[in-house]
Parts: sequence; structure tokens; C-alpha cells
Amino acid sequence: MRWMLWLALLFPSALSACCPTDKDTLEQEAAAHPGVLDLLAGKVDRLPPEVYESRLNAARQGMQSTPGAFVPRREAAAALDQLWRFDEALEVLNSLPDERLADDERRQRAEQRAVLHMHRWLAAPQPQFADANAAASALQSMGTQPLLQRIVDWMRGCPAAKDDEMLPDFFGLLLAPNKTALTDNEQLVAAGAKGGAELLFALIASHPVWENTDVFHQLGLVFGVEGRQSLAFYARLRAHELIDAGKGTRLPLAPGVVSIKPLLVPRQIKSGVLTEIVTLSEPQQAQIRADYVARRAWALACNAARLAHARAQLASGKNPDRDAAFWAGLQLPKFDPPVPPAGADATASANAPAGNAAGTAAPAAGNTVWVIGLAAGGSLGALALLLASRRRRAAPAAQHVEKP
Repeated sequence: MRWMLWLALLFPSALSACCPTDKDTLEQEAAAHPGVLDLLAGKVDRLPPEVYESRLNAARQGMQSTPGAFVPRREAAAALDQLWRFDEALEVLNSLPDERLADDERRQRAEQRAVLHMHRWLAAPQPQFADANAAASALQSMGTQPLLQRIVDWMRGCPAAKDDEMLPDFFGLLLAPNKTALTDNEQLVAAGAKGGAELLFALIASHPVWENTDVFHQLGLVFGVEGRQSLAFYARLRAHELIDAGKGTRLPLAPGVVSIKPLLVPRQIKSGVLTEIVTLSEPQQAQIRADYVARRAWALACNAARLAHARAQLASGKNPDRDAAFWAGLQLPKFDPPVPPAGADATASANAPAGNAAGTAAPAAGNTVWVIGLAAGGSLGALALLLASRRRRAAPAAQHVEKP
């Protein structure tokens, strides 16, 4: 009975009436977040580990030549982080006492400590409470960062996934299945989660450890309460793929939980059985699924082409940190939108990514950064923590390596 009352509170309108399906197309919903479909499908620029090994060696040389300097240690920790060597990164980062650091350097170190402990929590075979506590402590020394603090609080609480509830999320959102209009949603503001999608985009781009079921579940909730049910379904498809690959939630499962897939969707009681609340028609779901399958294959092909190009350039003696023309000649495959399935709305054409045709050049020269980005929104203001390892003339931003 407890779970029935909980669901009644969670979905009052769904229990009393049929939920309307969302009529907005995937293209319309994605327009607010350029590139979001590519990101959800996994197209993120990466570099081979050899580049990070090179940066690590350069940083270690700097540590030897200037033993008391903080910058080489910061750069070494950033490289080790991208190599998934979190223990070593923390050891290097903590090798100078606080009294040897300037105020700004102490702040930078706190930022890196928080991120490293969060990454280690996410990557460990079993999440460690000590890492969540250490991340929380580091964040407290940095000032107000409410959304990031909410993620750390979720890690610290580590609530169990229960069969009669939705999977616990970072921001404590309750999905509004009858919300299908593309308008500002008061729930995000009330929950203190305005800007949550932008933060998660930045985290995914900053390190592949954030490409996990819990993050895509959270994105699905954010999109859902924004009235972007097509994008919510798209994010859920990525989460389902991760679950099928054995990469489920980091949360413990309560007794009786057989699969967490049903916990990612709103459900209501029908004839005494928890049943998914349908927010998209079957033709809509078929079309979105077709776009995801095609875009996912294209994203993996783009990532492979980029890595192959980088490795060929490295083998020829070039380096992205020294050679401005390192990315010249990079050829990415062209995305071919899928043919809409029978019965799908012909006007809801697949959202072909802009600027990703074959032969598109690499991103403009910039800095390689270790990023936590929080978009401006409501009373939250703006936060952009750019943990720059070094200004690198030829390395596109947000390049990272897959876990070995």
C-alpha cells in the first residue's frame, strides 16, 4: 500500500486521466541544445592515451626542474585523470603542503580534488564513501556550487534503487509525464535544478566516466520536466544500452529489483500492476529509436576516425600540443538520417548534425581543459570551473581517452 500511495502523490494526473502524448518532434526539442543528439549518442572528441602520457612526462620534467611549483603538479594530475589513474593523480596533487600554495592555487587544488574523488567514486568496482566525503569537503572549501553539491550528496547518500519507485536521481526531480509543452518548467527552478542539463553536458564532455546510466537517467528526467519527452526518450535509449552492456546504476539495488530499466520511466497502477505511462506514440518512439541507432553508429565511427587520424599523426612525429596542423586532413563520416518508419510523421525528419559532413575540419585551436561547466540560469548564476592544464595552441577542447 505504501508504494501505491507514493505513486498517487508522484503522478496524480496520470492516475486520473490518460496522459497526452508529446506532439513536438525530436528536431524541435533538440533545437534548444545544439549538438545534444550527438552528445547523447556518444560523439565526444577524444585523444589516444599516448598524448596524455606525453603531457604527463612533460609535467614530471617540470616538477623536477621546479620542485616547489604547483602548476606542473596540476598538469600531471590532469593527465593522470584522463588516463584513469586517479590514485596517482591525487598523490601528485597533494604532494605540496597548503602553506606552500598561493590562495588561487589552493582553490584550484580543491577543484581538482573534488573532481578526482568524484571520478574515482564513479569508476571504482564498489563506490567508496570516503571519496564522496572527500569530494564534499573539497566543494565546501570552494564556495556555493549547488548543482555539483547535489551530485556529491547523491553519492554520499547512495540511496537504494527500489522496485516500486523511480531510480533516485541527483536533483530529486519527479517526472511530469503529462508535461508536453515546450515551456519553462517551474519544477526545475523549485528543485534548484535550473541549468542541470548544461552541467551534465559539460561533465560528459569532460571525462568518459560521466557517460553512465545515472547521468543519462538524470538527463531524461530534466528533459521530461521541460516537456521534451522525445529527448527524454532519447536519453533513456542511451541508458538502456549501458544497462544492456552491464553498466547499470552505481546505486545499490534493494531486494526484489530484477531490472532497473522499469525504474527509469514513470509508471502508474493499472489493474494492480505498475504500468509505464506512455508519453510518445508508437510511431514517434519508432522514429526516435531509428535516429538513435543510426546516430549511435555514426558517433562511434566518428570517434574511431578521429582516433585513427591522431595515431597516424603521432606515428609521423607530430603532436597536437605543438603542431597547429595536427588535425588538418581529418575526415569524418557523413551522417545519413534514417528513413522515417512507416506511420511516422513525415515532418519529423531526423535532425542531421550541422557541420559534421565528410571532410569537416577539426574544431578551432583552443585550450585543453578539465571542465566542470554550469550554465547560467535563474538564481543559480553562472559557474565555469575551467581547470586548464596548459594553453595548447592546437588541441581542441574536451578531448579525452577511453578507459583502457
